[in-house]
Amino acid sequence: MFKFLILLIVLSFTINTIAQTGVDLGLNKKKDFISIKKLDKNEREIIKDYFITDNDTLVNLKNELTEAELKLFCSCYTNDSLVKKYKKAVFYYEWNDDKLQKSNQWNSDIKVYFAPSIPRNVRTKFIKFYNPLNTINNLKIDFVKNIEDSNYVIKVSNTIIPNLTIRDNKYDETHPLSKISYSMLTDKTRKFYAGTMQIDLDNLDDKSLLLPKLKQVFFLSLGSFIINKSFSETSLVSSQYINSETISIEDFELIKMHYFKIYDQLVSAFKIDELVQTSKSICKNE
Repeated sequence: MFKFLILLIVLSFTINTIAQTGVDLGLNKKKDFISIKKLDKNEREIIKDYFITDNDTLVNLKNELTEAELKLFCSCYTNDSLVKKYKKAVFYYEWNDDKLQKSNQWNSDIKVYFAPSIPRNVRTKFIKFYNPLNTINNLKIDFVKNIEDSNYVIKVSNTIIPNLTIRDNKYDETHPLSKISYSMLTDKTRKFYAGTMQIDLDNLDDKSLLLPKLKQVFFLSLGSFIINKSFSETSLVSSQYINSETISIEDFELIKMHYFKIYDQLVSAFKIDELVQTSKSICKNE
C-alpha cells in the first residue's frame, strides 16, 4: 500500500509539472495502454492517462502536444519555404491513378551495419556526418558491428544496373542513383522496419563518388525522399549534390519536419495542407 501511494504521488507530480498545450492535431488515432517500463524519458513526461495494476502501471500516451512539440510544429509549418520544399521532397509525384503518394517514416531505431567491403575511412566519415541527426525527435541512428544486430545493411554488389537510361538521356555515374540502389521493408502504414543499400563499387570508375553516394542515398531512404532541383547543391535531396562536410541546415530542417511525429495512419499532401492551415490559427503566439 505504501509503495502504491508513493508511485501515485510521483505520477501526479510528473503529470502536473509537464506543460501541456491542449492541442491535438489528430495525427494519431490509436489508444493503447502499455507498461510504463517501456517508456523513455521523453514519453514519461507526457503521461496523462494511466491505471495501476498489482504488478505494473499501464499508461496511455495521449496525442496532446507538449510545449516543445508545439514550438517545433509551429517553426516547421509556418515556414512557407520549408513546407514547399518538404512537399516536393515527399510528394513530388503525388498523383498516380488518382491516389496520393503517402509519406514514409522509420518508427524504430535504425541500426546500420557496413559490410567489410566498404572502406574503413568511408565508414568513419559517414558515421561522423550522420551522428548529429540523433538530436532529432523520433529518429535514432546507431552503427553496429554485427550484421545480426542490424536492420539496415550497406554493402557492395555487382548486380546493379551500371547506368540508368530514361528517354535516351543516359545518366552518368555522377547521378545520385547511378550504380547504387536501396530497398525498404514497410508495414501497412508506410513505416520502415528494415532496409538495404547496395553500390556497385567495381563498376564505379570514380571512387571519390563512393562517400557522397552513400551519404545521399541513405538520407533519401530515411523518408523515400525524391531528388529534385529545387534544393541547393549542399542538400542531399539535390540532383546536383556536392560532397559537403556536414549536413546542411536545409536538410536538418527537412528531417526535423518529417519526424516531428510518428503517425499511426497514412499521411498525404492533403494532410500536410491541413496542418499548414491549422498552424495559422494555433501558432500566432509562438
